[in-house]
Amino acid sequence: VNPTDHLATMPIAEASTKPAEEQQSQQPNPKLDRYSWLIRPCSIYKEELRVCRSRAYRKHHEFVYGAQPDCSQWAVDYDNCLQQNDDRPAFEALVLSEMRRRHARLRAMTGNDVWQYRDQPPAEWNSPLPSGAAEASTVDRLTLTGADEALNSSFEQYGVLGPMSIGARMSQCTLL
Repeated sequence: VNPTDHLATMPIAEASTKPAEEQQSQQPNPKLDRYSWLIRPCSIYKEELRVCRSRAYRKHHEFVYGAQPDCSQWAVDYDNCLQQNDDRPAFEALVLSEMRRRHARLRAMTGNDVWQYRDQPPAEWNSPLPSGAAEASTVDRLTLTGADEALNSSFEQYGVLGPMSIGARMSQCTLL
């Protein structure tokens, strides 16, 4: 079972990277309304554009990929985000851009042939822990309290409050 099978029903069209003003002639697509959750806050698009244009990112991208990054899609997405409430084509262009970005990310995940996807969980995934592991995972409160007191006394011999004393005294404080 491929975890991205449900994506086959998504209305992905090859939307251009042109600004929304140039896509006015297209008819509204009501199917895209249900994918409005893909749209990020405009501040995210602005930050992505700022990072993409930064000198450090450009240098890193050129070192890794051998070419300068193309930041034009982030600029278009930021412009469309600012216009999305007043302009239906801007909203649709932004949703389609996010869908393309999501598909590229999922394509990289499913293209990884190192891991094999499971159809169902292992048979004994919810079985109880072995007795030794169950006992080791329980916390003995008395042991911890004794260790805390020993730690505090070692601090107090030097006239310093121990970490557990500080916590106890802070819980007695009243905030105004």
